[in-house]
Amino acid sequence: MAPGEWGLTLEAGGFDLDIGIAIRGALLRAQAAVLPAGLIDPHQLLYWNRQAPLVCFAENQAGEVFVCGELALESVSVETLDQFLGLLVASAGRAREFVTRQG
Repeated sequence: MAPGEWGLTLEAGGFDLDIGIAIRGALLRAQAAVLPAGLIDPHQLLYWNRQAPLVCFAENQAGEVFVCGELALESVSVETLDQFLGLLVASAGRAREFVTRQG
């Protein structure tokens, strides 16, 4: 990893979630691959995007689902970082559990 980049692996929805964390300019950014393409309706992801602060779902060009977010570096504290990463992991777990229940 390059300077200003970190990786973190946590459990989300029964599977490892590999989170990439990086400082980009004045932002602390994080993202993680959540689901392969085609397993969840994109409208469900848009619905969830309206509910959680700080994090959101996105798809890459291949249709794989990611959860991502960013914080202004000036606002990062132990508490905000904990909340941010907690929301990222909880969102990933929610999507994975939703797909498992639908399957």
